[in-house]
Amino acid sequence: MRAVAMAQRPEPGADPVQVRLRLFEALRRLLANLALKGPLVLVLEDLQWAGGDTWALLSHLFRAQPSPEMLVVFTVRVDERGVDEVLQRRVAELAALSVKWVGLPPLRGDESRALARHLLERLQAPAAWLEQIVADASGNPLLIDAMARGGLLPSTRSLDELLLYRVEALDPATRRILELVCLSNAPLVQQAVATAAGLDLKTFNTRVGVLKAARLVRTTGVRALDTIDAFQDRLRVAVTGALSAETRTTLHQAVASALQGSAVPDHEAMAYHWARAGHAERAAAHAERAADHAMERLAFERAARLYGDALAVRPAQVSLHERLGEALVGAGRGAEAGAVFDRAAELSDPVQALELTRRAAHEFMRSGHIDQGLLRLAEVLSSVGERLIESPLGALVSLLIGRAILWVRGLKFTERTIKQVPAAELLRIDATWAASEALAPVDVVRGAYLQARHTILCLRAGEPQRIARALAVEAVLVGSEGSARYVEAKALYARAVEAAARASERGSHGYLIGIEGIIEFHAGLLPAAHQRLAQAIKKLQLEGRGMRFELANARLFLLVTQFYLGNLKQLFAAVPELIHESERLGDRFALTSYRLNHCNTYWLARDDVRGAAAQVTGALSGWSPRGYQTLHYYALLASVQLALYTGDGRAAHARVRAEWQRLERSFLLRVQALRIEALHLRGRAAWAACDERDARRCLKQLQAERHPLAGGLAAALEVAMAPPSGGDALWSGAERLLAEQHLELLLQAVRFRRWEGREEQAAPRQWFVEQGVVNPEAFVAMLLPSRGASGG
Repeated sequence: MRAVAMAQRPEPGADPVQVRLRLFEALRRLLANLALKGPLVLVLEDLQWAGGDTWALLSHLFRAQPSPEMLVVFTVRVDERGVDEVLQRRVAELAALSVKWVGLPPLRGDESRALARHLLERLQAPAAWLEQIVADASGNPLLIDAMARGGLLPSTRSLDELLLYRVEALDPATRRILELVCLSNAPLVQQAVATAAGLDLKTFNTRVGVLKAARLVRTTGVRALDTIDAFQDRLRVAVTGALSAETRTTLHQAVASALQGSAVPDHEAMAYHWARAGHAERAAAHAERAADHAMERLAFERAARLYGDALAVRPAQVSLHERLGEALVGAGRGAEAGAVFDRAAELSDPVQALELTRRAAHEFMRSGHIDQGLLRLAEVLSSVGERLIESPLGALVSLLIGRAILWVRGLKFTERTIKQVPAAELLRIDATWAASEALAPVDVVRGAYLQARHTILCLRAGEPQRIARALAVEAVLVGSEGSARYVEAKALYARAVEAAARASERGSHGYLIGIEGIIEFHAGLLPAAHQRLAQAIKKLQLEGRGMRFELANARLFLLVTQFYLGNLKQLFAAVPELIHESERLGDRFALTSYRLNHCNTYWLARDDVRGAAAQVTGALSGWSPRGYQTLHYYALLASVQLALYTGDGRAAHARVRAEWQRLERSFLLRVQALRIEALHLRGRAAWAACDERDARRCLKQLQAERHPLAGGLAAALEVAMAPPSGGDALWSGAERLLAEQHLELLLQAVRFRRWEGREEQAAPRQWFVEQGVVNPEAFVAMLLPSRGASGG
């Protein structure tokens, strides 16, 4: 159990989604450690009853890599239609499992006879019953058992009839216990059943002994707080089906009343029984409390179901809508959560409605419903006197104006506590921040314009916590403009840290570390960026809710950093796990990012060209066609590298040229690191397509960038374009520069190409193989394409 015990404790207020994921991971590691000690078999019975939370756990256990090596046995009860299609699909989605469905056919004649003989001898029943039991049971072991216990009924041929015959033979008090137990959809505390049946515990235990001997119920013990349940679901269905509607209502009320006085309240059971007893309001109250308890236990799917039950009775209760939205967020159902927050906003006062609309916008944007999210953001901004500018050019002009205002006024502020700032002013600040944060991953320019506006408002207000947040993002935006502004960005970052230290409510330490890592990345200081981003991710996973965007952003920057640093093994190990987590959380932006960008090389490294293409094609399906967003660039990068990998230089260059103008108009190229990467991408594609003029234009622009990453990419492109007799000085110079900049991936690619066909090529080839690259030749051709590559 050390794997679970050693799992780092979350900080107070930690994001429950991340807490649950860490618990899942601790269990996965526990099972993996047990599997190392010897053969491990995991048995899960009655999988047909598994809820969404159980499937979330199973999905993590068997889709995260490496999954524990063990035999997993599921048992599933089927009807005449066979195994449920949804269940089959869910099992198939547990990708690590090699699934074999094994049906349990009817017993053969000799097997039926052996079982019947054994039961008759054990029960001291007449041996003359044997042949008729074998003939009538048709190989059903449950029917054989029921007939052996209940006697021969020549007119009976169904298991349900035999079960009911045995029930009717019970005395009234014992039968009432069985009916109460079968009426529940889950095990019940024995004290509650005894109370509902009107029996003292001693008498109750005597009657339960009869039921256990007849294999009609099962218990976890004989104490009052131990539970009792029907022996099998088939019995539960048969018994409840034979009760009249009036009797069922009476029994439900008896159980609910008994549970009400229990020392250990089971609110979910009370909600179930009060609802079926016709007391809707009482049921709703208990459903709400059960849902709150489920949220505490991180059972988000169960909580969502229970909040939904309560809302069916109390549709106008805002807090219920809000908590249902939170449960849906935890369950990864972002679009549904957005709709619920929308409904809550309609029922709220103006101030609360603004926050709920902001949350709806955030969930719509995160789950990929960009147009719906933008509409909500426009509503949020409009309500505080701001506006969402539509055109990229208008946003750029407004951004420049905002920057000019900041330059003129400076960063001075008069410090005030949060209580000293008018509520309307705080509302305006938080609204612009929410819109800026939601837009930043999708629309860089509009996000930056709103961030500039947000910073101005924060400085006017003087509240340190919000100033720290604003200055931290300002530092990133300044740093993104180029390495020439690195010193300025670091100074802004230092002021953000200072402001955070003065705040009455301490902000996220992980968030600030991540900001510093992103600044280092934009400056081309990749080892420092890698260290800070890795630290930030560990911190953010332990810190409060509301940090999912920051966590996803830090992870994405870390993955790109690992690509250039040559940490491909780490990158390829992370991609499938992050994709799975994003799917589970319904975070479509993160999911799409992990399928595109340099993450798409995960499939290329496996030489899975079809898989890589499917990721590119499917990633943006259904995504908003508005403008040219960051994800469109990620798709461009992935598709061009795919074409280069397959040797289709003409297709690679055609794709770049077709999108280049849109890329320029989006103003994404204002980000220096992105501009450098895009120029290198176009240069590679142009050279592979025999467009030497375009390739050399890109090379010249890269060399003029005055940035560590640009220098390395330019050196790699230059040797790719060098003639075979280019001389050792060019190759050695490129290797030296790439080593100095820690660009290990391109360094190994240059060595691979330099020593092609010679003995020295073995070392770089082995490096790629150890990193998980199946086809080093094609992978290097993607990074350093030959002139005229057109394999198609």
